[in-house]
Formats: sequence, structure tokens, C-alpha cells
Amino acid sequence: AAQARTHVLIVAGIGGTAEYRESFHAEASEIYTALIEQHGISEEDVIYLGERVETAPDMISDRATRATVLQVLAEMSQRAAPEDRVLVVMIGHGTETNGEPAFNVSGPDLTPTDFSMAAVAFPTQTLALVHTGSASGGWVEPLAAPNRVIITATRSAREQNATEFGQFFAEAM
Repeated sequence: AAQARTHVLIVAGIGGTAEYRESFHAEASEIYTALIEQHGISEEDVIYLGERVETAPDMISDRATRATVLQVLAEMSQRAAPEDRVLVVMIGHGTETNGEPAFNVSGPDLTPTDFSMAAVAFPTQTLALVHTGSASGGWVEPLAAPNRVIITATRSAREQNATEFGQFFAEAM
């Protein structure tokens, strides 16, 4: 365990308004900085996908889209040793449509089904997902499995009001 690395993916979804865009970026950048400066995680092991790369090109690797998130998780699975840890932090809005929760990113939204399929590539690693957005509670049941930690801002997918959890999580980091 002393040799285990932590691989982190921070995803700031679409804000919809300037206020939310700025808030999501502030939370993501605070987490990004804390992981590197306070928690000693190598900068190469922290990937930040955001709504707009030009907001902070020195931090944001690429746009937050369903395809990019899944690609980054696949690439992480290739680098992750069996005893490594993987942390995914999703900051943004969530919704529920036709009974399935979703995390809002540019283009098609990311669903628990998408994430579950990507998580198969981490059979022995501890995988933690922190979903700070609305409707995040709907992600718990479909993703529950051994070696997984799922933390959400809401209890169910029906809770679709904006949350404050991301601000407090970033501050705690």
C-alpha cells in the first residue's frame, strides 16, 4: 500500500450560466491544487476535464464530454497498478430522465451505466467516485461493488436542485 499511487480525474460539467461555470471551475481548481500541493499527488496523476479549456489551459487537459471521460478512464486503467487507487470527482449539474440519472457534460450526458462499464477496467483498484451534483443519489445503487466508494450530494436522483456539496468538499480538500 505504501507504493500505491492515486490516479485522479476531476470533471467539471456544463454550468449553463456564467455563475455556475465559474463556481464549478473554482471548486475543481481548488481540488486540483489541494491534491497536488497538500496531498502530494503527482501532477501527472491528476487530470482535470472542464467545460472550457481556455478557462485554465495550465490545469484543464481537455473538454468534459462523455467520450473524453471514458477515454481518460480507459487510459488510467492502463497505467494503474493492481493496488493503486482511483478517484473521480464530478462537479456539476445532474438530471434524471426516464428513470436514469445523468451527469451533464457537453454532448451526450454521462450515466451510471457508462461509468459502470468503464469501472470494469479497475478490477482490483479501490475506485472512489465523488459526485457533487444534483440527482447524484441515483448513482449509488448502480455503482455499488466491492472496492468502491460512492459519495453523492443527494440521496436520490429525484433531488434535482443545485447542491452546495461541491463547495464544501473542495474547501475540505
